[in-house]
Amino acid sequence: MVDTFQPVRNCLFFSAVDTPFLTFYNHCIERVLTLLNLTQEKIGPCLVALQVEVEPERVDTAMQKAAKRIAQAGRVAGFRKGKAPYHLILRTYGKPAVLQEAVDELGNQILKEAVAQQDIKPYDRPALEVVKTEPLTLKFTVSTTPAVDLGAYRAIRVESQPAAADEAEVNSALERTRKAHATTARVERPAQMSDMLRLDVKVQSGDKTMLDRKDADVELVEGEDDIAPGFSAAMIGAQSGEARNFELAVPADHANTAFAGLTLQVSTQVKDIQEVTLPPLDDELAKTAGTFETLDELRADLRQKLLTRAEERERGRFEDEVVKAALGGAHIEFPDAMAEEELRHSLSDLMRDVSQMGYTFENWLRMNNLTMESLRASFRPGVEERLRRSLLLFNVAEREGIKVEKADVDAAVDEQVANYPAEIQDTARTVYNGEEMRATLGLRLLQQRALDKLVTIAKGQGVLLPGDESANQPGALLVAS
Repeated sequence: MVDTFQPVRNCLFFSAVDTPFLTFYNHCIERVLTLLNLTQEKIGPCLVALQVEVEPERVDTAMQKAAKRIAQAGRVAGFRKGKAPYHLILRTYGKPAVLQEAVDELGNQILKEAVAQQDIKPYDRPALEVVKTEPLTLKFTVSTTPAVDLGAYRAIRVESQPAAADEAEVNSALERTRKAHATTARVERPAQMSDMLRLDVKVQSGDKTMLDRKDADVELVEGEDDIAPGFSAAMIGAQSGEARNFELAVPADHANTAFAGLTLQVSTQVKDIQEVTLPPLDDELAKTAGTFETLDELRADLRQKLLTRAEERERGRFEDEVVKAALGGAHIEFPDAMAEEELRHSLSDLMRDVSQMGYTFENWLRMNNLTMESLRASFRPGVEERLRRSLLLFNVAEREGIKVEKADVDAAVDEQVANYPAEIQDTARTVYNGEEMRATLGLRLLQQRALDKLVTIAKGQGVLLPGDESANQPGALLVAS
């Protein structure tokens, strides 16, 4: 298994790589001794226990030094500060206190030696436990950096599916265009299917509010566009000014999973009923809908847009299948601490979004019948999947020699800035040229290029991508091995 770690930090994946402990680990090892009584046990994914029985001579030396520090910090009757003898410090403060002071410093040195001797790369600061004091035995629980074995990813092959836009989809798009240009007129009659109702509506399931809208314009329609399954049918015959309340029992196998299997309590107050008139399906509609002269031109434009969206969906589906296949053949482990870091990051983003909506987070949790514990539990699988995907792609990039140069990031910054109005592009450029934003853009580019590489492999194609330059023929580099 290849033991590797990519120090990245973005909206999907970040680490504790800049913690003071890792700086200490990487740069402050002054000496390495061979620890004779050292054992290592794997106790979880990227989690090991190191147990060390410390030589009595080292313990005695460490306690002597600890006693001197204690003597400097405190006072012993009859002696100047820092001058009390060792045996008197032991008697005054007690051996356990002196030993604890010794372990605080000795533990760091033993840890440095242990991780170096076992060739372990810690992810964050290990936990220390004193197993016993005679002889002094220390146990370090160490989270290690991610371990990734990509497996035979070059053997992946995935079948693509043709993207198409059939006539039924085109006709549906034409109907949506007609509705977008429909006219309405207020009527004094009972509501009919296809009418537009202005009303207050509240939909509940038990104590949970599914929908609560005031002065909402709701079209009475059948099928998946209904605001709740069966709502429109239940509103047929309603009069302006009527308060209509009813229940809807939604089948467990209903396509709308948000409502499937629920009994909905619906309360409405109808304020206005309007009849909707659709324009004819003709050349005049085409002229109104855009820069078209004929209905055939409008139809062709809608067909092309539908085809483009179908191609985008197929590309997304194909990429997901490729990543799924690559993950299925890989072995990826990461420390729980990394998942917790990403989970905290995701929850922080959610809290910011909720605050921007004008809610306190506690009220938002109550509105959604959630607790912090249940929310964390629901987030955790997605967090772990994103980490696995990120680690896969970063390691593919490393294996294939894929790189992102400064000019690539500059181009990505230009692309982002171009999305802003001209008057604020200078401000946007300053933001995107910040160190963290540039790192984020660079990491996204790296992931996308790694994904592009996997896609070409899965298609059996030899497309030249970063990392292929050393091959005489790009196709030769993509032969499954």
